[in-house]
Amino acid sequence: KNDSKQKSRTKGSSNGVWLEKARKYARTHATKHTFVTSDNVLAGVGSPTGQSGSIGSIFRNGMFTKVGYTPSTRPSCHRREIGIWRLR
Repeated sequence: KNDSKQKSRTKGSSNGVWLEKARKYARTHATKHTFVTSDNVLAGVGSPTGQSGSIGSIFRNGMFTKVGYTPSTRPSCHRREIGIWRLR
């Protein structure tokens, strides 16, 4: 039992590190290009370990506002619509 709790904490902190890197990259990209998408961030910092749900949390920190949608360029998304974000 304790081993699974430790693994969970480790996994969470590696995703926390990834999320911090992803948000920093998103801010930099949005500053330079006026907008950013999750595809831009994943191309810049790679995918998070574990659940892909971490990707959506990049923009849930009050620093970004959604300004539109665009089809994803990642083959795994099958051109599903993703948000276009800009800094507030």
